[in-house]
Amino acid sequence: DSKMRLVAEGTAMSAPAADANMRHARFIPPRSSVAAVVDVAHGRFETASDVFHLKMVNAFPVVQSFIQGTIVYVVSQEVQDLLAIFILELHPMPYCGTKDFMPCTPEKPPWAQATYALVLLISLTLLQSLAARYQER
Repeated sequence: DSKMRLVAEGTAMSAPAADANMRHARFIPPRSSVAAVVDVAHGRFETASDVFHLKMVNAFPVVQSFIQGTIVYVVSQEVQDLLAIFILELHPMPYCGTKDFMPCTPEKPPWAQATYALVLLISLTLLQSLAARYQER
């Protein structure tokens, strides 16, 4: 029925009641997306706009978490490369040995790389525990 709408609670009700409930909803079942597409097809843009806005607002924490995780990964990889390649010279530089670039340095022995990993593990564990204590305050 064109006067009935699916709303966030998943129940059918009249269009004005559905519009009022849609603005205060937090959970939107998948079938409301279909109802919103049908509303757009019939020229009823306000209800569809509410559904799409709520879906966007509900998706924001997930997108924010993904972006934050990506940034943390990129920065940590840069720091690891800076330490292992350029400061401690455990691995050869990228693109070494090519024309107009530095010659390649040999890889450090496995014991040096294992020592680096162990020192990094211990120091970052201590740093994380200190950060957790500071955050509790």
